[in-house]
Amino acid sequence: MSNAPDLLTHLGGVPVASASRYAGWWGRKHWFVDFDNGTAGGGQGKRMSKPQKNPATAISDAAAWDVIYIRPRTPDVAGGDPQAITPASAANWSIPNTKYGLSIIGTGVGVCPSQAAYQTRLQGESTVTGTAPMTVLAPYVCLENLSFKRGGSTGVPLVDLSSVSGAYAFAASVHRCQFHMGNGTGAGSGAINISSHWYAAITENHFERCGVAIGLTSLLANPAGVQIIGNTFNQVTAANYGDIVSGATACNRISIRDNFFEQADPTLGTTVYIYMTGSSNTGMVANNYFGTATLVTATIMTLGGLVEAGSKCAKGFLTS
Repeated sequence: MSNAPDLLTHLGGVPVASASRYAGWWGRKHWFVDFDNGTAGGGQGKRMSKPQKNPATAISDAAAWDVIYIRPRTPDVAGGDPQAITPASAANWSIPNTKYGLSIIGTGVGVCPSQAAYQTRLQGESTVTGTAPMTVLAPYVCLENLSFKRGGSTGVPLVDLSSVSGAYAFAASVHRCQFHMGNGTGAGSGAINISSHWYAAITENHFERCGVAIGLTSLLANPAGVQIIGNTFNQVTAANYGDIVSGATACNRISIRDNFFEQADPTLGTTVYIYMTGSSNTGMVANNYFGTATLVTATIMTLGGLVEAGSKCAKGFLTS
């Protein structure tokens, strides 16, 4: 974040995300969502003093390159989890192809953007099955400082970065978000699903109790240029299917670096932290830390052509 957004935060304003602030200077609008205090209906949320209630309406009203700020709900002081923002109707959130460059940012409180991710929680609709709480079908979308949790759906992503015929999504940024209790069991149901998506940047996120944290698939094309940098993968037990799992024919020019794999060795599914299908993947796995005493790279990663360098476990540098 730049000095200007940090100053706005100190003064009680909204933090403008580093990935999106410039787009807003080109004549586009900022929208404000406050689930507890906002007003439902189209056209609301153009000012902070008159916020929109529902994120779906803000997405509908917004144009390409707009920025939507979402305020956390009033906390339940007797509970331990943030209060969730849920869809207004029996449908989860989706960003259509025409909303390219849209940024959705959880504002949080204070000046710690990583902590803000826990405060602004978006949870899927309880009666909806088969779709992710958030589906991204547009290029250049930024999701920042948000927490995602499943509703009625099981075995689906929490955020689906999808490309479908006629609606190619690419170059999404998912930054400093929390992914909570995704229960996927394979590459197509990771907490983040990167499906035929090129140039996605998955940076500084926290994955908590997710069966699969990041999945990569090739519905229309192989993922390419994906960056997975500075994330924390935190599981309660070893009973998960792998943190980064690829079912794609190949992943091209992928970078997996500076991540912290906190939990014990996975025991289900792939039984490794990073699993890449096939042998023709290109890219690098570098400078990661694995919470295991296992030193042998091939025991905790199936790289399928990726180059490993400089990663460590609890006993030191990995060996080949």
